[in-house]
Amino acid sequence: HHVGRTAPGDKGKPTVLLFLLPQELEFLISLRVAANIHLTEHQFNNKNVPNLQAHFEKIVGENYFLHQSAQQAYRSYILAYNSHAMKDIFNVHSLSLKDVAASFCFRNPPKVDIGLEGRAMKKVGYNRGPDSRERRTRRRINAANP
Repeated sequence: HHVGRTAPGDKGKPTVLLFLLPQELEFLISLRVAANIHLTEHQFNNKNVPNLQAHFEKIVGENYFLHQSAQQAYRSYILAYNSHAMKDIFNVHSLSLKDVAASFCFRNPPKVDIGLEGRAMKKVGYNRGPDSRERRTRRRINAANP
Protein backbone atom coordinates (compact mmCIF):
# COMPACT_ATOMS: atom_id res chain seq x y z
CA HIS A 1 0.00 0.00 0.00
CA HIS A 2 2.62 2.55 1.08
CA VAL A 3 5.08 1.37 -1.55
CA GLY A 4 2.64 2.18 -4.34
CA ARG A 5 2.41 5.75 -3.13
CA THR A 6 6.07 6.39 -2.44
CA ALA A 7 7.79 4.37 -5.17
CA PRO A 8 5.63 4.43 -8.31
CA GLY A 9 8.35 2.96 -10.56
CA ASP A 10 8.00 2.20 -14.28
CA LYS A 11 4.52 1.92 -15.78
CA GLY A 12 2.83 2.22 -12.40
CA LYS A 13 4.59 -0.81 -10.91
CA PRO A 14 6.31 0.09 -7.64
CA THR A 15 10.02 -0.57 -7.33
CA VAL A 16 11.52 -0.87 -3.87
CA LEU A 17 14.89 -1.75 -2.42
CA LEU A 18 14.70 -3.55 0.95
CA PHE A 19 17.61 -3.96 3.33
CA LEU A 20 16.86 -6.84 5.69
CA LEU A 21 18.59 -8.36 8.67
CA PRO A 22 19.20 -12.13 8.40
CA GLN A 23 16.38 -12.86 10.87
CA GLU A 24 14.00 -10.78 8.71
CA LEU A 25 14.36 -12.89 5.55
CA GLU A 26 11.20 -14.77 6.51
CA PHE A 27 9.36 -11.54 5.74
CA LEU A 28 10.09 -12.12 2.04
CA ILE A 29 8.09 -15.35 2.14
CA SER A 30 5.06 -13.51 3.49
CA LEU A 31 5.44 -10.87 0.75
CA ARG A 32 5.55 -13.50 -1.98
CA VAL A 33 2.57 -15.43 -0.62
CA ALA A 34 0.27 -12.71 0.73
CA ALA A 35 0.86 -9.96 -1.79
CA ASN A 36 1.98 -11.93 -4.86
CA ILE A 37 5.02 -9.71 -5.24
CA HIS A 38 7.89 -10.43 -7.63
CA LEU A 39 11.21 -10.31 -5.79
CA THR A 40 14.73 -10.10 -7.12
CA GLU A 41 17.61 -10.61 -4.72
CA HIS A 42 20.79 -8.61 -5.22
CA GLN A 43 24.04 -9.65 -3.58
CA PHE A 44 26.69 -7.03 -2.93
CA ASN A 45 30.36 -7.80 -2.62
CA ASN A 46 31.71 -6.00 0.44
CA LYS A 47 35.09 -5.62 -1.27
CA ASN A 48 33.52 -3.21 -3.76
CA VAL A 49 31.86 -1.05 -1.10
CA PRO A 50 34.09 1.58 0.50
CA ASN A 51 34.16 1.56 4.30
CA LEU A 52 32.76 4.97 5.18
CA GLN A 53 31.35 4.08 8.61
CA ALA A 54 34.01 5.92 10.63
CA HIS A 55 33.67 8.98 8.39
CA PHE A 56 29.87 9.07 8.81
CA GLU A 57 30.16 8.55 12.59
CA LYS A 58 32.53 11.51 12.78
CA ILE A 59 30.19 13.77 10.79
CA VAL A 60 27.14 12.83 12.89
CA GLY A 61 29.15 13.11 16.11
CA GLU A 62 30.35 16.62 15.30
CA ASN A 63 27.08 18.10 14.01
CA TYR A 64 24.49 18.73 16.73
CA PHE A 65 21.50 18.73 14.37
CA LEU A 66 22.56 15.57 12.54
CA HIS A 67 23.20 13.91 15.90
CA GLN A 68 19.73 14.86 17.19
CA SER A 69 18.09 13.68 13.95
CA ALA A 70 20.00 10.39 14.03
CA GLN A 71 19.02 9.88 17.67
CA GLN A 72 15.34 10.49 16.89
CA ALA A 73 15.53 8.15 13.89
CA TYR A 74 17.21 5.46 16.04
CA ARG A 75 14.47 5.79 18.66
CA SER A 76 11.72 5.69 16.01
CA TYR A 77 13.26 2.59 14.41
CA ILE A 78 13.25 0.68 17.70
CA LEU A 79 9.69 1.78 18.49
CA ALA A 80 8.49 0.77 15.01
CA TYR A 81 10.27 -2.56 15.30
CA ASN A 82 8.65 -3.17 18.68
CA SER A 83 5.17 -2.31 17.41
CA HIS A 84 5.37 -4.43 14.23
CA ALA A 85 2.51 -6.92 13.89
CA MET A 86 4.81 -9.76 12.76
CA LYS A 87 6.56 -10.17 16.12
CA ASP A 88 7.91 -13.61 15.23
CA ILE A 89 10.01 -11.98 12.50
CA PHE A 90 10.46 -8.45 13.85
CA ASN A 91 11.36 -9.22 17.46
CA VAL A 92 12.88 -6.23 19.24
CA HIS A 93 14.68 -8.58 21.65
CA SER A 94 16.62 -10.16 18.79
CA LEU A 95 18.10 -6.84 17.66
CA SER A 96 21.75 -6.10 18.20
CA LEU A 97 21.44 -2.52 19.41
CA LYS A 98 25.11 -1.88 18.65
CA ASP A 99 24.55 -2.88 15.01
CA VAL A 100 21.33 -0.86 14.80
CA ALA A 101 23.13 2.14 16.29
CA ALA A 102 25.92 1.76 13.71
CA SER A 103 23.35 1.97 10.93
CA PHE A 104 22.42 5.41 12.31
CA CYS A 105 26.12 6.42 12.44
CA PHE A 106 26.69 5.90 16.18
CA ARG A 107 29.69 4.00 17.54
CA ASN A 108 27.64 3.00 20.58
CA PRO A 109 23.88 2.89 21.09
CA PRO A 110 22.70 6.28 22.34
CA LYS A 111 20.66 6.44 25.54
CA VAL A 112 17.11 7.13 24.42
CA ASP A 113 13.86 6.78 26.31
CA ILE A 114 11.75 4.39 24.30
CA GLY A 115 9.06 3.84 26.91
CA LEU A 116 9.34 0.05 26.89
CA GLU A 117 8.95 -1.90 30.10
CA GLY A 118 10.41 -5.17 31.28
CA ARG A 119 12.96 -7.08 29.23
CA ALA A 120 12.92 -4.61 26.36
CA MET A 121 13.74 -1.72 28.69
CA LYS A 122 16.63 -3.65 30.25
CA LYS A 123 17.87 -4.62 26.78
CA VAL A 124 18.25 -0.95 25.85
CA GLY A 125 20.06 -0.14 29.11
CA TYR A 126 17.31 1.25 31.31
CA ASN A 127 16.05 0.00 34.66
CA ARG A 128 13.16 1.58 36.48
CA GLY A 129 12.60 1.44 40.19
CA PRO A 130 13.75 3.13 43.38
CA ASP A 131 17.30 1.78 43.25
CA SER A 132 17.74 1.74 39.47
CA ARG A 133 20.09 4.75 39.49
CA GLU A 134 22.24 3.05 42.11
CA ARG A 135 22.40 -0.16 40.05
CA ARG A 136 23.44 1.73 36.93
CA THR A 137 26.06 3.71 38.87
CA ARG A 138 27.55 0.58 40.44
CA ARG A 139 28.19 -0.98 37.04
CA ARG A 140 29.68 2.18 35.57
CA ILE A 141 33.43 2.62 35.89
CA ASN A 142 34.29 6.10 37.12
CA ALA A 143 36.43 7.91 39.71
CA ALA A 144 34.21 6.67 42.55
CA ASN A 145 34.12 3.11 41.17
CA PRO A 146 37.49 2.22 39.54
